[in-house]
Amino acid sequence: MKKFNKKISILLASGLFFAATANCQDTQNMTFSSKKAVTDSVSEEPKTKKYEFGIGGGIVVYQGDLAPTVWGAYRCISPGLQANITRIFSPSFALRIGGAVGKFTADDTKSSYKEAYRDYRKYNFTTSFAELTAMAQWTPFAKANWRLNPYLLGGAGVSYLKVKNDWSKSDFNYFAGENLQQRASEDSAKSHSFFAPILPVGVGLKYDVSDKVALKLEWINRITFTDYLDGFSKAANPNKNDRYSSIMLSLNFALGKNHKSSTSHSGSTINNYYYNYYYSSKNSKSENSMATKNGGNKQNSSSTSADNGEQQGTGENLAIQDVQNKLDLITRKLDDVSRANAGRGGNGQGNTDVDNDFNNMIKYDKYIIYFSFDHSYLEGESYTKLDQIANTMKADPKVNVTLSGFTDLRGSNDYNMKLSTARAEICRDYLISHSIDPNRIKTEAFGKTKYIIGNLSKEQQWVNRRVEVYFN
Repeated sequence: MKKFNKKISILLASGLFFAATANCQDTQNMTFSSKKAVTDSVSEEPKTKKYEFGIGGGIVVYQGDLAPTVWGAYRCISPGLQANITRIFSPSFALRIGGAVGKFTADDTKSSYKEAYRDYRKYNFTTSFAELTAMAQWTPFAKANWRLNPYLLGGAGVSYLKVKNDWSKSDFNYFAGENLQQRASEDSAKSHSFFAPILPVGVGLKYDVSDKVALKLEWINRITFTDYLDGFSKAANPNKNDRYSSIMLSLNFALGKNHKSSTSHSGSTINNYYYNYYYSSKNSKSENSMATKNGGNKQNSSSTSADNGEQQGTGENLAIQDVQNKLDLITRKLDDVSRANAGRGGNGQGNTDVDNDFNNMIKYDKYIIYFSFDHSYLEGESYTKLDQIANTMKADPKVNVTLSGFTDLRGSNDYNMKLSTARAEICRDYLISHSIDPNRIKTEAFGKTKYIIGNLSKEQQWVNRRVEVYFN
């Protein structure tokens, strides 16, 4: 059984090593997004948690000569405490440094491994430990839409051990001819306070309570290179090393953000893009009209450029058709208000259809889901926004939604079309998982053909990586 336990640990360590290798390239190219998304206006570039601090406690179990089963001395569990700080490089890969203190114990008379000689040998011990470890953490399903996510751990460390063993109750007459008493004396001559290298490997479950708080449940097994964790070797089984494991529950807090941008993106900044585009559109309105009358050559050329997702060379063309639609609606609204104020609106109330469209535009603009570069998983307050959308749809069965996916300008058209589709569909899947009828949800994808920000730096392209939510 112990060989089986060792094989499990080796498999976990091997899997973690290959996962870390696979994540190296992703880590170098990653652009991180925020756990804090935008509600009414865009305030800053999305970012990902940079550090986590965790503290918790649980139980520690010994596995060795006095408890050779795969479960160890589970009848003699002892308490333990741990604390760690984690550096997050990507949603799927992180490194952490941690410490743990506690003790583990075992007793022949309480062993679940029933053998007659244990009732005569009557060994028992208690070992206190304090350890320091460095481990890699791999979350294989980080891209999935799960708040409860499994992960693997593996690394190296050192443990300081202080052993107190007792063989004073042993009946050595039962072991006549085996020199058990002499071997026990030789074991007692060994130092009972020492440092030992360890290889911790394990598995865990993480539950995101919020974007800043998470609960983790972990099982970690420490592979050691000594047979003296219990103070017995020659007087027991010197051919197998001892080990110990723990089950810990910890509370974890986000401590920082990645890639703090020197450029501050505020609502007024985004509004400037719309403002510039609006006045450039007004100046060229007559030209577009003339082009339409003459076969639409100028307008069709502009449309083709937008559909191909090409970067525009001037600041006036930072927005494409989706922005133009909104500006047209605003213009209609302003014209309608002007007519009403001038008494030319018939009943003075304005155009009801325009009012409804305008209100819908303002309403859906509260729900824009942002994404990390080259990814389609949800994070941060994306969950909160989708929860609000789901609640709105539950409260009014007549409300339907359209989820429109977009990407930034990097990558091919085909790849970005697939990525924008995946972004819209993960939002759809989340709503369905919250009891929303799939028939009430429409998805559409535009890839990089309808961007908000065009010829700007990569750091500002995060605005384009989004799903817009329309209420119908």
